[in-house]
Amino acid sequence: MLLVLAYLTILNLPKPPRLLLVEEPENGIHPRRLADILTILKELVAEQKECQVILTTHSPYVLDHFQPEEVTLCRKGSDGAICVRRLSESQTVNDQKDIFTLGEIWASEGDEALMEKSSEVMALP
Repeated sequence: MLLVLAYLTILNLPKPPRLLLVEEPENGIHPRRLADILTILKELVAEQKECQVILTTHSPYVLDHFQPEEVTLCRKGSDGAICVRRLSESQTVNDQKDIFTLGEIWASEGDEALMEKSSEVMALP
């Protein structure tokens, strides 16, 4: 309940923060309230154009509430380099997004498959 109140308070601040970092928004939240929390955070971005929300998760259920263009996968390689890929650029996601949710694709295919770039995106300048 405290987390829900905190997010609602931030949403209704006269001057919200320019950057809100949220780690694992699903922690401590009843599964039925997860959609409410994510809706509040999306409303914050929609209503407060100067506010950016960055959240991290390991939950496929959280991913189910987003579109591929809203999600960036970050993965640390064996050499220590961080690779990032917008899920809308992933061949695996583009092949399956009309059948499965993002969470289902991620849970079944894994990070490596989602990091593969779409041939459509590669052809763009």
